[in-house]
Amino acid sequence: MKKISFIILALFGATCLQAQNLTCTETLTEAQRMFEQGNFYAIPKMLKPCLDNGFNSQQKIDAYFLLTQTYLFIDDPIAAEDSYLKLLNEDPAFIPNEERDPIDVIYLSEKFTTRPIFVFNSRIGINYTATDIIQPFNTSDQPQQARYSVGYGFEGSLGIDVVVSDFLSIGTGIGLVQKKYKYEQVMFNDDDQTMTENQWNIEVPLLVRLRWEMGKITPYAYGGPSVNYTFSAKADLELIDRVTETVLINGEPQISTSEIPVNGPAVDIMDQRVNLNTNVIVGGGVMIRMKYDFIVVDLRYRGGLNNIVDEKGHYLNNELVYRYGYVDDYKRLNNLAITVGYVKPFYKPRKRKKFRK
Repeated sequence: MKKISFIILALFGATCLQAQNLTCTETLTEAQRMFEQGNFYAIPKMLKPCLDNGFNSQQKIDAYFLLTQTYLFIDDPIAAEDSYLKLLNEDPAFIPNEERDPIDVIYLSEKFTTRPIFVFNSRIGINYTATDIIQPFNTSDQPQQARYSVGYGFEGSLGIDVVVSDFLSIGTGIGLVQKKYKYEQVMFNDDDQTMTENQWNIEVPLLVRLRWEMGKITPYAYGGPSVNYTFSAKADLELIDRVTETVLINGEPQISTSEIPVNGPAVDIMDQRVNLNTNVIVGGGVMIRMKYDFIVVDLRYRGGLNNIVDEKGHYLNNELVYRYGYVDDYKRLNNLAITVGYVKPFYKPRKRKKFRK
């Protein structure tokens, strides 16, 4: 009996001595060979020096996966769970292969989740703004309908989501949104009036987001309200004043029309704007996995809920009214944006609180 014990100790010592003389790459290969041969008990001690200092990230993942299987084979579930948790800390996106990996590993993996608690996101892109007329106004004595056309603007945002479940999160953030649109009208039958508004807003949304993981691509949809603070609004205006008169040319009366352009620098119209506006937001997009983070393509619609024109200051800008003959229609602004961005989950590998066998 003593002779057998001596032989086992000698073999174990020789194995450890051999492992000390191997590089970490060779150590991992040797440990895998020993696992295939059923020599399980020597593997943890063999791998420990390189796990402490030597393995690169991928080698650590392979080593912890090998240790997980080893501890399951020698019936040490606590050590197996510890090794698998360390594996997930190295690779939060790790998923066992159900066709290739042992069923015990698949079962063990279901006890854990790497679902992040917080998700940071950033977006940048373009938008276009359309107007929704509530009540028209003009300075002409003839009822006329203005023509509005969309304008293109810039936007960017930073946000954070609190992850509630594998499918649901609630998020907020802060965004900088430029909104532009163009107004055109013919006054007094032949005077052309144009106005282009350029405004800047700070947006704070509150969004509920649903997502569906499909491998490397994760579609999502969201919706919720937002509050917009308008801190800058300027109007570029031009009025072509056409004057028609009868003149005598060679003794014959003829109609002559002259054009008098009226323009100037942009006019500050913040006194004619409501500072705080509300919107309803709906949107969706896809997140494309790039290792542990995501690239996102997002489509967002904002529907204005209130009149952006300050009714108290409606006619109080003398430059608008008397120089350009312009007065605002009551209106809401709707906006469609397409952006690209970056999403960084803050993963937290952990055991699930509830696990059904």
